[in-house]
Amino acid sequence: MPINRRVQLLNWAYYKPDRYIIEDDYDSEFRYIGKPIPSLQGLDHKGRVIYIGSFSKSLSPSLRISYMVLPAQLVEDYQRKMSFTICSAPAVEQEILSRFIENGFYDSHLNRMRKIYRQKRETLVAAIQKMLPNAVIIGANAGLHLILKVNNGMEGDRLVETAKEKRVLIYDISRFFCDAPPANYRDAVALGFATLKENEIIPAIALLNEAWFHA
Repeated sequence: MPINRRVQLLNWAYYKPDRYIIEDDYDSEFRYIGKPIPSLQGLDHKGRVIYIGSFSKSLSPSLRISYMVLPAQLVEDYQRKMSFTICSAPAVEQEILSRFIENGFYDSHLNRMRKIYRQKRETLVAAIQKMLPNAVIIGANAGLHLILKVNNGMEGDRLVETAKEKRVLIYDISRFFCDAPPANYRDAVALGFATLKENEIIPAIALLNEAWFHA
């Protein structure tokens, strides 16, 4: 989200005293082009952002530890109303993660993984540009997936179906909207690359080319 849009959202929250923004800073650790964009919580100076995150993407899906940073004025209410909740994350895992972060290993891990994901991302973008020339890539500067507008006359569900016939798993972005996606995104799909081996990317895009343009 561009910085000017983030400021607009904060101004919306500041307009009335009971407005809060819940920010899930998903994939923020992995940015490949340009300087990192500050989180809403980092820009907030009036305590209107509830910041949440997890380590399932940056470390391991099996590490079921998440966190929440509350504005100071909400801490007392949270402790009073949510004191009955039980943390399901084992204490041993929490302690290990705490030491992992404190000793600088988490930052080193992120730097290493950022290089790996950047290379995968560059391979994916190059393959798309070569083999899917009509497609438009959106959101490839950060994260572990990108959005692809295919521009072949098919809508998202059909794109997913034909890709599946070639044994390539992609996602119709309509699943990420509460209502129907905007008309100009009905031919868009999400492609993830985090779990792919680099040598699997080019063959996968070649299969999508067959499915979408040579069926």
